[in-house]
Amino acid sequence: MSATAIIAAVFPGDSLSAQGLPETKLRRIIATWLASSEDPSVGRLAAQLLILNHWLRQKQADLWLHPAYAWPKLKPFLLAPESQGAFVVEEDVASRDVVRLDMDALRRAAAGRVTAVSAGDAGGPLKSAAHRLNDALLRRFPAPPKTSDVDGDDHGFARLSAAAKRGITWLLAMAPPRFQLHLTQIGGDLPRYMGGMKPPGKLRALCDEEPDVFHTFVQNGSDALVRLVCPAFLALAAELAGEKQATAANPPPPIGPGSSGAATSPPPFGLGGSGAIDTGQGDMSTGKQLWNALFERFPATGDRTANAAKRAAARLLAGSPSHAIPLATLGSEVPKLMGGVKPSRKLRTLCEEEPDVFAPPSTCMVRLVWAALARLGEAAVARAAAGTSAASCSAWAPDSYAAAPAGPLYGGGEAAAAWGAAPDGEGDETDDLLALMGVGSAGAHPHQAWQAAGPPAPPPGPRPIAAGALPAAGSTVRKKAIWSALLARFPSPGRAPELEPERLRMGAKRFVAKGLAEAPGHELELDDLVRGLPPHLLQGSVGPVVDQLWALCEEEPDVFAVWLQPPSTWLVRLVWTELAALGEAAAGTAPRPQHGTVTAAGMAAGDEQVLPVPALVPAVVVDRPASVPAPLPQPRSQPVPVPIPVPVPVPMPMPMPVPVPAAESGLEAPPAAALLPDAPERLVSDPFTPALAAMLQHCRACTHLGLAVHSYGGAPAVVCLYAPPVVDAAEAGVAEAGAAAVYVVDLTTAEGLRGGGRAGADAARMLLLSLRSLLEDENVGKVVHGREQVRALEAACGGAVVTPLLDTRLVVKGLAAMMDLPPPPPPPPPPPPPPPGFAASTAGRSLAGSGMEPAAIASAHVSALRSGLAAAGLWADRPDLLAVLSAVHFAALRDELGPGDGGGAAWGSRPLSPSQVAAAAASARHLPELETALWEASYAVSAGKVGLRMLG
Repeated sequence: MSATAIIAAVFPGDSLSAQGLPETKLRRIIATWLASSEDPSVGRLAAQLLILNHWLRQKQADLWLHPAYAWPKLKPFLLAPESQGAFVVEEDVASRDVVRLDMDALRRAAAGRVTAVSAGDAGGPLKSAAHRLNDALLRRFPAPPKTSDVDGDDHGFARLSAAAKRGITWLLAMAPPRFQLHLTQIGGDLPRYMGGMKPPGKLRALCDEEPDVFHTFVQNGSDALVRLVCPAFLALAAELAGEKQATAANPPPPIGPGSSGAATSPPPFGLGGSGAIDTGQGDMSTGKQLWNALFERFPATGDRTANAAKRAAARLLAGSPSHAIPLATLGSEVPKLMGGVKPSRKLRTLCEEEPDVFAPPSTCMVRLVWAALARLGEAAVARAAAGTSAASCSAWAPDSYAAAPAGPLYGGGEAAAAWGAAPDGEGDETDDLLALMGVGSAGAHPHQAWQAAGPPAPPPGPRPIAAGALPAAGSTVRKKAIWSALLARFPSPGRAPELEPERLRMGAKRFVAKGLAEAPGHELELDDLVRGLPPHLLQGSVGPVVDQLWALCEEEPDVFAVWLQPPSTWLVRLVWTELAALGEAAAGTAPRPQHGTVTAAGMAAGDEQVLPVPALVPAVVVDRPASVPAPLPQPRSQPVPVPIPVPVPVPMPMPMPVPVPAAESGLEAPPAAALLPDAPERLVSDPFTPALAAMLQHCRACTHLGLAVHSYGGAPAVVCLYAPPVVDAAEAGVAEAGAAAVYVVDLTTAEGLRGGGRAGADAARMLLLSLRSLLEDENVGKVVHGREQVRALEAACGGAVVTPLLDTRLVVKGLAAMMDLPPPPPPPPPPPPPPPGFAASTAGRSLAGSGMEPAAIASAHVSALRSGLAAAGLWADRPDLLAVLSAVHFAALRDELGPGDGGGAAWGSRPLSPSQVAAAAASARHLPELETALWEASYAVSAGKVGLRMLG
């Protein structure tokens, strides 16, 4: 079969698309031209994208430049799903975009169309009911073209409205006959059919706009339902229901990796079947081989999130017709297969870590180079496309390929697997689905996820009782009994979106109980449970994960017992005797050894991981200690710096010897623990990212902020905001659990975003507007070390006035005068204009070269100030305060120096180095705490208490 015939079979006819464009004809023309292209610089079947664009303008102007056709850009058009992987865009050694014709993908697509025609009835339609329903939805609710000449954002609202109506219709068509659903259920499932976007308004209002398609009514006085009433859509929905019944009665035959059976046209990017795996009936050997290969290459141990992302990316690429997917599309699909959990690193970085699996990503494409996995993917897609099934219907959902379940405990279709779903057997499809999605799975079964934190299972034979040991699998009936007991004790509250937090909490409790039921001795360390816990189960909670899990266990005292094993190990034991008995019966283990001993087999093995089983009754059962900050006098309503809560040793209830005071024993008393919390740097340079919103949320929850401004050329270049810890962060709505942080706002980098120019200026202006709202907020005090540095920021914000503004430099100046310490050096005079023929930098150096350098003068003054305060006895037990004062005071003096004097000229260079970010953050870090300590020191000096040790 010639290349021209294959191309004509893949792109037949001259029909128009849903957008009214002759896309099929243009793709056929482009493919035919590439098939005859022999450019020596790029090879056969390829051409530079720029040359292809020029050829279209010259030779196909009647199509490409027709005024009635609003074509998209060439690269997205070639990489669209409708191209069926026929075109691949890569980057050559000269960084030029090259488009190549993939003949293998064309042959697979042509074989799929031929098989579909031969499998259908004589004269029957080529497309299934799902395909025809999708086409009808695009005709009934078309998406308006993206144009830049439309006033306002009306075109974006119309596109979202059309996508939402298509998704609602699709959900109703997939519902059981009567084709009606609750409005809350539609609201929970609809974002998956809109690419993660939310509807642009109330669902009921959207449905009321189309009375010929939807009928909204109220049942039982409170339940709002939506019914499909359009005759055309009802006919297609009934046909879909009939296809599902036919498929259930006559499942398609299995197709192995070596089978020659052809397939119908696969879903876009290999989301065959349900969009994630083949969920049809019959043999699952092909899918199991694919999953086994993925888990062998990317195990659930180690970096769980990164490995899950790699598994999902490899699975998508294996099912793609050309085994290549645009990087942007892959980045949006991978989190959906991970249950909404984002990868821990950028997807490009993850792919570059596995060069034997993924080809190094070019500017837009990622290719699978693992040949064995590619063959398994082709076989799995062929099996899924061999017959029409209910799962394949949902894979063709409009506007998104996210018909795969959204993850455990997320409201989704009936194929969505949850931790609350009882497994049906050793080869249950629910387990395989969870394994593919990569959440909460440490092997073949989700209920064994607690093993992920431990080492790999040892070989068969006598084993010691180890922390990561996994009991042998028991009977299916007993496992079902465990799941039945768990669901009865921790039921799922429902699928409504507002019940999502409670649904996740119940899933976390089921996870802990299941892990403890199968663990040796029915107890584990809290840290081990945290390491194996799927991260999405505690999303939205505030505080450390250990504390969150501890609180969940404390809510169920009849199920879990939590206690502290001195000095600092928290243990959890299952006290639910019925579940413990079911776990032992399912594991088929021998009676447990006496507590406090080790089995003989374990002693014979001599493994270093042998752990003694703790006593059945803990020696000390206490409440989890709460971290209480030291009493620090506060002249204003400034938040007390709260150290990070950590478990502390609890005194044992037994006679203890009275400790000898340090002064009596002749030893120096240990210094008091510093109260200044850790405050990492967080760079904010793009106003269109969540980092800016998190910064504003944190800062507005504080009563005082530390502020520092570093200018360059008379304009602010870097603005630093120190936000102290927030007490009751959950009530304040702070996403980062209220931990202290220094936000480094890089205005210069913002000006260069998106190519600079007007777009960069707009980004910098949005950052300044956000900062102005904080500067003018009278409920948040701003503490600065030198108010003169704020003037440039006020001018850049359009004449804003920072209020209230507290200047610690004035307090330091007064304190130094009270203690007869050397005053700070005056700022150097501005350099005179250079004479003709000399550079400005030369004049600055000649001025600074006489005598001592200004930077050395500033450093000497800071050292003298610190030494004087320490010699006077101030903050003798708080060296951290002395360090903060030295850092902020030297930063302020350094920025006052000129470029030739070692001053602030470095703030104009980009990108900022790590040392620059650290220096900028040090100029604002802990300023509110320093301001309070300086006022206390001033009072102590004025009261004549200089020689005494100060508190805090």
